[in-house]
Amino acid sequence: MRERGVPLEGVIAKTVKSLYEGGFEISKPYTNERSSINLVARSGDKLVLIKALSDASELKSCCATEIKKASYALRGSPLVVSEREGPHEIDKEVAYEKQGLYVVHPEALKDYLEGRRQYVYYKGGRFYVKIEGKKLREIRERIGLSLGGLANLLGITRKAVYEYEKGEINATVDVASKLYEVLSKYVGEEGALQAFKPIDILDNITTVESKEGWRSEESDRGGRLRLQEEVALKLSRLGFSIFRFKEAPFNIIAKKNGEGGRTLLILTLEVLSDKFKEELEVLREVAEVAKVKRLVVTRKASREDGVISAKKLDNMSSPEELIEVASFG
Repeated sequence: MRERGVPLEGVIAKTVKSLYEGGFEISKPYTNERSSINLVARSGDKLVLIKALSDASELKSCCATEIKKASYALRGSPLVVSEREGPHEIDKEVAYEKQGLYVVHPEALKDYLEGRRQYVYYKGGRFYVKIEGKKLREIRERIGLSLGGLANLLGITRKAVYEYEKGEINATVDVASKLYEVLSKYVGEEGALQAFKPIDILDNITTVESKEGWRSEESDRGGRLRLQEEVALKLSRLGFSIFRFKEAPFNIIAKKNGEGGRTLLILTLEVLSDKFKEELEVLREVAEVAKVKRLVVTRKASREDGVISAKKLDNMSSPEELIEVASFG
């Protein structure tokens, strides 16, 4: 029988605790399991967008795309936190690569924030260690080993050692263990460790390919556009770059580059009502932590701060008008 993962609330609570103890400012957690982003945290210039899961095997491609998209737009780093993947507990000393994201155990995040780094990552069914190529070559030459000599000691080809030093490939855990053992005999354990590159789990590993298609285009559907599509189209015409979302605590990120440029988090609602109280609170806190402006667009006019009607938006003729009515945090 498959063992169930830790409840989402438990994973979020452990993540929040680690971030808080690490000195991060944290947004109100959004505990909607479908959400592509559950919380946002900042420490200085480092912004982190986090997706929490009770089971990492349930990470959907749409959520992975959205958190990468939002991280790119907000200049942050995406991270997935979970304690299990299927029936297996996630190793606390391993960073898992899944759909272009790092997935780590809450304890691994805690270790990272306390200055302890992971060196092993898991990808495509195998465990690897990143090699610090220039340092490996420096150590090899200093101790008088040729490429072939080191290759023989490791039981691999000369070409493989050459590619390690050029940074073209990474080593499997077995080879990395042998390399560490060999180098330790010459330069000690601390010296040998310099030949390996620690995993920076808060480094944005979003690829260029995954950004393709993120700029919204005008819809070619016939008939009346939905509110989100109307808003996105109007923003695009005002000169904003548009990033749209289905499962995030916001529907749109709008960016206006250049002098006086701004980033806006936008939530579109047909009607402003109490049932959206949590979403509005999360939007406010995410914007505050991300240090961007927020805006809610509805069908009907409202006097609330940071809320405008779709009609008022449609009548705007410049991006400055929109930026002026948006609210900070």
